[in-house]
Amino acid sequence: MPITWSDEVDDILAGDMTAGLAYPTPAKGVVIIPMSPLGIRNRAAGTVTLSSTIAFPKKIERIRANPSLALAYHAREHGFSSRPEYVLVQGRATVGDRPDRAWLESITPDWERFFGPRRSGVLGRLLDVYYWQRIAITIDVHRIIVVDPTTQQSTVLGAAIPTTPPPAQSPPKNGTGPRVDSAKVAAYIARLPHTLLGWVGTDGFPMVVPVTSATANPAGLLRCPELLGLEIH
Repeated sequence: MPITWSDEVDDILAGDMTAGLAYPTPAKGVVIIPMSPLGIRNRAAGTVTLSSTIAFPKKIERIRANPSLALAYHAREHGFSSRPEYVLVQGRATVGDRPDRAWLESITPDWERFFGPRRSGVLGRLLDVYYWQRIAITIDVHRIIVVDPTTQQSTVLGAAIPTTPPPAQSPPKNGTGPRVDSAKVAAYIARLPHTLLGWVGTDGFPMVVPVTSATANPAGLLRCPELLGLEIH
């Protein structure tokens, strides 16, 4: 049975200009990239749909290889919703085989609501890849996590979050020492208006949380207190 969500959650899904699309890598890391969902969703079917340019094939290849995705609705700037909740949508994706001009035409009202009218003429032809060389990524929603930023209380719609930790991984070839300067990372987090942190959960879906502050120590440990109070290397 498809997951149903409230009008409050739907207002966020319909209104956010940008969400963080998270997908796993072959090494069990998580890549998070900004994408505009254009508010395209089907509450009756329990799906959320994105359009993605085919100009970045690596992303599409990885999603096809492992379709467990997450969408983090974390920022209200430039969109149409003023609700404060953080919403994480997790699900499995179906990726279109090729650009479907009829479907892309059908979402024109959604496109123009966020980006304004598509250009025509010479500029429109130059933007052909941006406008029309796109495929649909439809996410069959498995779970929605809604976090109230005031109370830090979470509501889970759909499948429960697994409580068992993920299985241990073999130590990396070059050891478990830090690969980046954690002090610099903490400084970036303090400076940037939006930072998202992701990892692969026990059930294979990316978990993503917003981070607004962090502290580092010489061992390369980064502590991020928001939402989950987690520690990572």
